[in-house]
Amino acid sequence: MKKSNSVLLALVIAFTMTACSSGTTVSPEPINLTGLYKGTFTNTDENSTGTITLNIAESIDGTTVSGNIIFESDDTNCLSNGPITGTISGFSLALTADQINSNESGSTVSTGTLSAQLTQSNNGNNLDGTYVTANTVGLVCSNQSGSGTMNLVRS
Repeated sequence: MKKSNSVLLALVIAFTMTACSSGTTVSPEPINLTGLYKGTFTNTDENSTGTITLNIAESIDGTTVSGNIIFESDDTNCLSNGPITGTISGFSLALTADQINSNESGSTVSTGTLSAQLTQSNNGNNLDGTYVTANTVGLVCSNQSGSGTMNLVRS
C-alpha cells in the first residue's frame, strides 16, 4: 500500500507540474533589444489612440539603445520620426525621443520630447509601459503635453 501511495503521489505531482506549465519560456536574463517593434498607444489625457513603430539598436555593452520612433494617429499632432536614445537596466528600458521638424528656413528644430519607461517581457518580444510628453508646440499626439501607455511587439 505504501508503494502505491508513493507512485500515486509522484503521478499527481508530475501531472500538476505539467498542467501548470504555460508553455512559454522565461529568459533569466534580458534579451538583446535590437529590432523593429510595432504596437499601439493610448493617450490617457485625450483618449486618443494610434500605432507606434519603434526601431532600436542596442549597444555592444548592452547598456544603451538608439534609433527612432513613429507615432501615427488620426490626430494630426503626432511624433512623426523622433530620434531616440535610451538606457537599459535589467528588463527595464528608459527612452527619450525628440520631435524634430523643419522650420520655414529649412533648419531643423526640436519641438518637443517624449519620455517612456518600458519593461521587456515574453523573451524580449514585448515592450510595455508608459510615456509622458513635454512639447512646446503640440506635436507629440497631444495638444501641449500628455501621458499614456504603450504596448509593442517585436516584428
